[in-house]
Amino acid sequence: MSFVCFLTWPQCLYLATRVASHDDGFFGAWRVAWIAHALRTDPSQLYDANIFYPDRGTLANTDAVILEGALGSPLLWAGASPVVVYNLLVLGGILASGLGMFLLVRHLTGDSLGGLVAAAVFMMVPYRVEHFEHLELQWTCFIPLSFWAIHKAIDESSFVHALLAGVFVWLQLIACVYYGVFLGAVVFVLSGLLFVSARNSNRPVKALVGLMAGGLIAVLLAIVSLRPYFANASRLGTRSLTDIGAHSAFFSSY
Repeated sequence: MSFVCFLTWPQCLYLATRVASHDDGFFGAWRVAWIAHALRTDPSQLYDANIFYPDRGTLANTDAVILEGALGSPLLWAGASPVVVYNLLVLGGILASGLGMFLLVRHLTGDSLGGLVAAAVFMMVPYRVEHFEHLELQWTCFIPLSFWAIHKAIDESSFVHALLAGVFVWLQLIACVYYGVFLGAVVFVLSGLLFVSARNSNRPVKALVGLMAGGLIAVLLAIVSLRPYFANASRLGTRSLTDIGAHSAFFSSY
């Protein structure tokens, strides 16, 4: 945690009074506060946030950060301010991401020091620092955890870890929809490559069955989680190709 405080200095000094100097910091605090309110009063109205009345489903006009909101709700119910909870969730997301990367690299290399170095790099990447105020973009922990679970499933022919990989993909989706969609595609490719290149002559059939089951779980949970977004897209339409092109990355962006 001290490393996270160093990385984000001096934010740790102002957990109760300041959010990142960007509108998205206040937006993140509001989303977390709304989720806590909805879960306590009427969970069925979770996506009918208190903006753009009388429109419905307005929380799904953006990344809803359901996981972060659920994690922060007990603190808000206990009386903590949305600013404190938002800041703790931002810092907690960075820390959890480092822990996830440490676990993955230690498994791959058998070297705890290498895991610590990888965790530090993953926590300090310029993209993360540049988007410090975006709560959902700090919660990347389920990306390395998904990879870890898949490697464990293939290496040890573990049905449980295969199922766990599917759960991790879904958790990433409800933490950050963007990352969840990207991760789902990468996990599919990684699983196939690892299965084909498995060292043992007998393919880990148990792991394959588990990965298929985990994938099915992830898909079913994702369909439920994304229903409000699909409903809004069908009702309000999608972005035009011009808008998509204006905000897309080009080769020079890298």
